[in-house]
Amino acid sequence: MNKSDEVAEQKSNKNERPITPLRKTSRKILFQMLFAKNFGENEMQEQNYNELLHIILEEMKLKETDVDTQYIRNSFDEIVPNMNEYKQMVYSHLTGHKQLQIKDVDLIILVLAIYELKKGELDPKIVFDTAIKLAKEYSNSSSIKFINGVLGALVKQEHE
Repeated sequence: MNKSDEVAEQKSNKNERPITPLRKTSRKILFQMLFAKNFGENEMQEQNYNELLHIILEEMKLKETDVDTQYIRNSFDEIVPNMNEYKQMVYSHLTGHKQLQIKDVDLIILVLAIYELKKGELDPKIVFDTAIKLAKEYSNSSSIKFINGVLGALVKQEHE
């Protein structure tokens, strides 16, 4: 990513943090940790934050110094206790059969995006874009439209 791409992703408000390559990598790790914590094998669900972080860093061939561990820890600690609330927000925008068909990976992408929208540190457009990038990397092309639609409905509901 070049400098102009990074600047383009920053919000205009001086108080809001830019999206950096470090943050992007950290968000991917956070996503993987949330997925493992929520949908992984039983042994993965029992592992704590540090164990999950080290497993994922090892798989990605990264060191703790390569990521924003404070962002990951704070976000993980804030999302996990609210996971069911965020899921219900997603389910409230789906019809019955779609609730049963939602892919686990898409659900966790949406949970992370909802958390970031509620946190309010990033422009919604940036949250949408990062959710779409996660879907491109971890899900499939049909998920992109689905994720965009659910997030759009959530943002619209918040402004009503």
